[in-house]
Amino acid sequence: MIVSELLDLLCESQDLSHPVRALISSVDPRILNTDILGSAHGIPSISVIEGDRLPFAKTCGVLVDEIRTFDNEGESVKRYSRIYVSIVVEYEDESYDHRFFDIGSVRHTGEEVVLVAEPEERLELREWYPPFDESQYADDEEESAL
Repeated sequence: MIVSELLDLLCESQDLSHPVRALISSVDPRILNTDILGSAHGIPSISVIEGDRLPFAKTCGVLVDEIRTFDNEGESVKRYSRIYVSIVVEYEDESYDHRFFDIGSVRHTGEEVVLVAEPEERLELREWYPPFDESQYADDEEESAL
């Protein structure tokens, strides 16, 4: 889905105060909270998080405003750009990756708006990060103290 299509579908909501959530059924069967609209390495995406870690749900109106701001001011997010939902997946060794999914549809339930992701991950966009190693920063702090 491209940005302009998503904007049009979001604006179909009768109430822009409805929360926007996302469903990535191939990762998690639950409907997840949306978090940050951003651009990871030039890839416009809406990140989602598991559980209720946010103090409030992002509303349809807020997401519309964020997308319009990116469209008007952003270098990498324009109306014709593809936009994805992304999720962080953590591993036992504390490494993690960002996984990206196409938005297949937008479902208005009457109480919320759900971004429904395509089940297939866009593997070419996946970003993997190694576990955080505090020791590498301890050396930098010792050197800067000298």
